[in-house]
Amino acid sequence: MAALLDGLASDRPVPASGSAAAAVIAIASSLLEKVARLSTAKWSSADAALEEAQALRVRAEELVEADANAYMSYVDTRRSAKALRGKDRERAVAQARAATIDVPLAIARLAAETGAPVIPIGVWGTEKVWPRSSKVPNIANLQHPPRVTVRVGRAVELGLEDAVADTTALMSAITDLLPAESRVEHLPTKEELDRTRPSA
Repeated sequence: MAALLDGLASDRPVPASGSAAAAVIAIASSLLEKVARLSTAKWSSADAALEEAQALRVRAEELVEADANAYMSYVDTRRSAKALRGKDRERAVAQARAATIDVPLAIARLAAETGAPVIPIGVWGTEKVWPRSSKVPNIANLQHPPRVTVRVGRAVELGLEDAVADTTALMSAITDLLPAESRVEHLPTKEELDRTRPSA
């Protein structure tokens, strides 16, 4: 868990939302296991809940690992295919890319079994508060402080049958929560690109 949290908090290219979501499911399942173990005398369904929670936790733990492996495999495959172009490159990375979709979808399915809703959240402007190129956050500009916008949308209904369709639906819901400027095609300037690079 410490390694996962350190990775999520870092500026390194590491698995993020998928692994984090699976870890949340595992933690919640563990808490339910504890409640079930302590409630056998007063809760008639405690044994059944314990069995279900244990199975859910094991599957969630496996998906944390699977998400990390899928992501790192995709990164390695892209690096290996760097010299390829066009259809050759696409063929080389297709399987690894598919895994980065299939595993998060499996996590979403697992979350759906718990009845947890899928809530889209649009976040815009955080890079102005703490650019990856800076060692400290930008908190000294009191006259014109950077603005961060966070908007939470309605739950997205996922079919959980078509990974591409579900991904498109969720990303569309997130995009709708972002300001109009985020949907305008924009060629980044050198300064904007520099702000995305980690500081030395």
